[in-house]
Amino acid sequence: MAWLTKIYSNWMRRSNNPKLINVLTPEELKALLDSPDQRQYSSFRDYIALLVMIDTMARVSEVLSLTINELDLNAREVVFNSEITKTLQGF
Repeated sequence: MAWLTKIYSNWMRRSNNPKLINVLTPEELKALLDSPDQRQYSSFRDYIALLVMIDTMARVSEVLSLTINELDLNAREVVFNSEITKTLQGF
């Protein structure tokens, strides 16, 4: 789970007002990611949403409001519309 620490560190450096937040332990995170049954469409969709939230530190509403125009699969990027983000900053 070193990748999660790296993502969290990068996010904290970008934040203008870093605050301590409660994060899941590696065991809790593994249990969360193991819970959706990826053989079913709806569970696989939920699994992908969890991955996006973990990788981007996005909120549920921000992930659910994404459109195809905000995804660049070739560059492996997600752009959040600044109008829907709580901080009014899209990445």
